[in-house]
Amino acid sequence: MMGFEIFGTRVLAPYFGGGMHVWGALISVVLSGLSLGYAAGGFLADKSNPHRVLIQSMLGAGLLLLLFPFTGPFICRLIDAFSLDRKSSTLIAALLLFLIPAFFIGCITPLLVKLKVHSVDSVGKESGVIYSVATGGSIAGTLATAFYLIASPLGTLNTIALFGGVLVLNAVLLVSIKKCRE
Repeated sequence: MMGFEIFGTRVLAPYFGGGMHVWGALISVVLSGLSLGYAAGGFLADKSNPHRVLIQSMLGAGLLLLLFPFTGPFICRLIDAFSLDRKSSTLIAALLLFLIPAFFIGCITPLLVKLKVHSVDSVGKESGVIYSVATGGSIAGTLATAFYLIASPLGTLNTIALFGGVLVLNAVLLVSIKKCRE
C-alpha cells in the first residue's frame, strides 16, 4: 500500500500539482480506506469464511491496481476538466482512485489474524506478529519504491499494475494452497 501511495503523488501531480495538498489528500484517503477496511475485515472475519474474504480482498485490490494504468489518468483528466479548485480536485481524485484499493488492503490484516489465531491465549502474540510483518512490509515497500521503483524503466502506471499483478498472483496461490489442503 505504501508503494502505491508514493506512486500516487506521481499520478496526481501532472493534474493537481505536487504540493502538500497532494500528500495530505493521499495520506488521509489511504488512512481512511485502511481504517474502514480494518473494521470491515474484522467484521467479515467473524461473520463469514475468512479464507474466501481474504482471497476476495486480495483480488479486489489487485484487479483495481491492474486496471490503474487506464483508470488513473482517465479519472484525473475527468476531475481536472471540472475546473474545481486544486485542493478539492485533488481530494476527489484521491478518493476515487485510492479509497477502495486501500479498503481492500485494510481488510487483509484482520482476516489473517482470524486465520492465524487458534486460541484466545495466543491472540496477542499472533496479532502482534502479523502487524509487525505488515509494518515491515510497508517499510520495505516504501524504501523500494522511493529508492528504486520510482526510477524503474517500467514507469509509474506499469509499476502500479505490477503491484496489482502480485496481489492477484498471491490470491491465486492462496486458492491453490487451500485446494491442496482439502
